[in-house]
Amino acid sequence: MTNSITILSNSPILQESRQDPITGDLIKEGDKVVICASCKSAFLEGSWKYLGEKHCNQTETLSQVPAKQNFKFVKKLKQLEQVIFSAESYGGNTALITAVPTGIISFIISILLILNVTDLVWLWGVVAGLTSIPFIFNAFQTKGIEVKETAIYIKKGFGLKKRHPISKLAKIDFTFYNGFDHEINLNRKINTMVNEVTISTPPTIRLASGWFPVYLALSEYDFNKNREKFIEFFSKISNVLYVNLSTDDNELAKEFEEKVPKATIRKDLEGLRYFYGKYYNKQVYLG
Repeated sequence: MTNSITILSNSPILQESRQDPITGDLIKEGDKVVICASCKSAFLEGSWKYLGEKHCNQTETLSQVPAKQNFKFVKKLKQLEQVIFSAESYGGNTALITAVPTGIISFIISILLILNVTDLVWLWGVVAGLTSIPFIFNAFQTKGIEVKETAIYIKKGFGLKKRHPISKLAKIDFTFYNGFDHEINLNRKINTMVNEVTISTPPTIRLASGWFPVYLALSEYDFNKNREKFIEFFSKISNVLYVNLSTDDNELAKEFEEKVPKATIRKDLEGLRYFYGKYYNKQVYLG
């Protein structure tokens, strides 16, 4: 059973200037909070729902605010974070694809040098530079996404991760278009001249964080494999953040309507315009 506590003016939580671990909001008098029975962290009701009414791998909550203690919340929170799900990025094999031609070229140059066909020593430097290209690609390439209780991690090469705390995000946008045909005007003034294009996008997440949003395109296979977890994640996070869906997938839209009631759903071109702005195909204007 979840115990909801209304914060009074003399509450130890106010004296400790406690913050909600998910949103980062300072807990104020009159707020309703839920306190994890295990670690004693205080969550606003919306954040507790986002966590699925579970923390520290248990669901017990306290019925009253514990006596003042010197909690190290940030440190404890990092230790207690649980991975909700992990998915791979679309096009995550670019480094491997790059390695093939650079490897072939490096091999040919090396054979020429070994056979003394050429004595240009600096070519060894070229070989070293070419062989390092795939490693450089791998280091900076986005590999996927990992979602935890309080943060979203964008996975990079060599196990590196970029952490995006949920408390720092303004909203999360998600788009997925299986592909549909649409007639566009070849000329803004002559409506009779049209061309038909097929519009499709991979499952793409956009995190609105800071000045520049972060885009992550996932493989359709990994999205479908984690589909239920994605829906559950969007359902939970809609309690603390704005969630927007742009799609032409009626089944996906229906799932969002049923399980993510707080999400804003935009279909077909309305969704594309929202996610990408005005859509241009080379110099062709989408009317």
